[in-house]
Amino acid sequence: MNPEVEAVKESRGAGALDNTCHFLQENVRPAGLIRSFVIRDLRARYIGSFMGFFWSVIHPIVLLVSYTFVFSIIFGLRPRPDTGTTSFPLFLFCSILPWLFFQDTLQRSSTVVIDNTSLVTKTLFPTEVLPLTVMLAGLVNHLIGFAILLIVVIFSIGKISVVILFLPVYLLVLMMFTLGLSWLVASLNVFVRDVSQVLSVILTFWFWFTPIFYTAERFPPGCSSCYAGIRWLT
Repeated sequence: MNPEVEAVKESRGAGALDNTCHFLQENVRPAGLIRSFVIRDLRARYIGSFMGFFWSVIHPIVLLVSYTFVFSIIFGLRPRPDTGTTSFPLFLFCSILPWLFFQDTLQRSSTVVIDNTSLVTKTLFPTEVLPLTVMLAGLVNHLIGFAILLIVVIFSIGKISVVILFLPVYLLVLMMFTLGLSWLVASLNVFVRDVSQVLSVILTFWFWFTPIFYTAERFPPGCSSCYAGIRWLT
């Protein structure tokens, strides 16, 4: 291959890596600002409420009980044998926790810039920090729910799988994917205010079309390719 072409590719790759590192440094630099915004966000959610942080536990538990009653007791759904558990509530809790974090962060990020218009327009403020603080505040609630999940696993199964060692990888992938989409919807909603409404519709479809409450056997015979496409959303 032409050495000049190789040199151009290497320079482009190095330039992209440098730009990525610079972008991450710029977002991490105002650490004090990010911390104060995360604390403010958490306080704003629960300040004045009698239950306080317990609401971050109550909401997923209520959803879990509701979905378990409808889909496990009424419709008689059971997890697939390859899911590692025969308990539908446990299977559902593992599935719904990352979704709640993803959905809440995305919806709140879509309007976070507009909600802080006075701060953005009157000062030289790094707007990319706003979706980041929303995600970190949601991560606190997510970790609380995850701690509850571990307690349930210990009491119901009696042991924790070695797969728990991949928890940092899981959190990193989930955070990066969520943050990337949060930046996108936050910036688009500044110019097109319908983005937040459209996002709500998309997330509703995304939730119900994700194959958690149903399996491939429940699809009509001619829709196997459709199921394969939907399963990709999981």
